[in-house]
Amino acid sequence: MQKKSVLIVALIITFIVLLFWYFQGTSTNLGGWELTLISIYGLVLYVVIPSLFIYLAILGIRRLRRSTSSPTVLNQSSNGHTKTEKSLQNFPLKLGDRIAFIPTEEIAYFYAQDNHVYLYDTNGKEHLVEYTLADLEAKLPKQFVRVHRSSIVNSHLIQEIKKQPGSRFIIKLRDTNQKEIITGQSYAVPVKQLFEI
Repeated sequence: MQKKSVLIVALIITFIVLLFWYFQGTSTNLGGWELTLISIYGLVLYVVIPSLFIYLAILGIRRLRRSTSSPTVLNQSSNGHTKTEKSLQNFPLKLGDRIAFIPTEEIAYFYAQDNHVYLYDTNGKEHLVEYTLADLEAKLPKQFVRVHRSSIVNSHLIQEIKKQPGSRFIIKLRDTNQKEIITGQSYAVPVKQLFEI
């Protein structure tokens, strides 16, 4: 960045010297190459440099938006390294021409059915969501766990777990309908690890 600043200052000083030389008197006549050089420096001074500052300002604004869009939480992983994780506090729901926000504590689970993903809240209401389950796994906080290829559960709202034959579990949620979700066989190991069963 410092080299760029020095280069810009050098270009401006050279342009000013050339302008001073040009307007110094009538005894000095500039030829074609001097006028071309002055035109190029004028273009740099009045077009390129302001454009560069505008571009840098836009980049700065984008970085600020990215860094403040969602708070980051530092977690200590099992190998001792610290990793950053995004923490989504409110989940956006598109309701017609408006967007409503549901706190993540009020989301019981997400499920996929017929190429659509639905959010099931603690009040027993279902809402259509415009994300895939894979997108949701990346966006949601750690409390949301994939327990089936078609379901993601809020682990803070699990009331009880019943063991079933074939490495499956029935998860009973703490919502108004006390919804029960059957885990998939391929998700048995993560569920056991999560709840230390």
